Amino acid sequence: MEQWKNGLISLIFLTLWFQSAILSPTPKSYIRTSGKREKGLGIARIPERIEVASCMARCQQTPSCVCARISTTGNGACETFTNTSNPNILKTTGFAYYAVDMYKKTLETYSLALAKPSYQSSTYRLKNVKYTADRANDGNRNVEGFLQPYFAHTMDGPDSEPYPWWQVDLEEEYVITGIFILNRRNWAFRLHDIQVRVGNVKLSKKWDNEIFEENSLCGENVGGGIGDAVVKKFVCLPCPLHGRYISVQIIKFCDGCPEDDANVLQLAEVDVYGYKHIP
Repeated sequence: MEQWKNGLISLIFLTLWFQSAILSPTPKSYIRTSGKREKGLGIARIPERIEVASCMARCQQTPSCVCARISTTGNGACETFTNTSNPNILKTTGFAYYAVDMYKKTLETYSLALAKPSYQSSTYRLKNVKYTADRANDGNRNVEGFLQPYFAHTMDGPDSEPYPWWQVDLEEEYVITGIFILNRRNWAFRLHDIQVRVGNVKLSKKWDNEIFEENSLCGENVGGGIGDAVVKKFVCLPCPLHGRYISVQIIKFCDGCPEDDANVLQLAEVDVYGYKHIP
């Protein structure tokens, strides 16, 4: 009888250990990214620990899954994402999001955009200098418009475009956690009302006069407010985004700016952070 009791105790201990080790969410692997959105969304119920653990286990077993969401209505519905490049997939209302904990490990490390092919809707020229797209991802952090190696700059004055854009081709699909943009010094107000997108659709001349919306939105800056030589940090929340192409585009004319009828995109440097996901 004593031996049977000891065996039962051991079995219970192993069961509890298995639930703790396997089913519980691992802080080193996953992080809840709904965060500050929670209050604004009016979430009535935070998912139970066992629901989170079960959903994360599903994600770990699903190829390319880097993010999952759990219903906050009480039914415990779990959805795993293998491609968050669909602009309409990240519905925030009624869900709490959980993502791979790669934000701290990747942000402000090595820029995936460094020296990769880049393009822009037009190129500004001044005397013998061309302010080409590659100057925004060459690794140089020059913020002065008249000093070498300059920066990326679209057409100015009467030749400016309504929605100028810049894009970098990472040449492979990555999981993107954030994009940091360094603004120029002086004329800083020109970097206003921008959207930063991630996805697998390459921009073309088709979007010179249209707002590009086919890739997922990582972040946006409404109005001005990006100061001289300031780094604006766009972190892709509530989920990292899959994509090969990163784009920056001005999407409206600036209210209250010295130039309220012209848009000129100037980028001192664009750093892209993330990782190559291996299922």
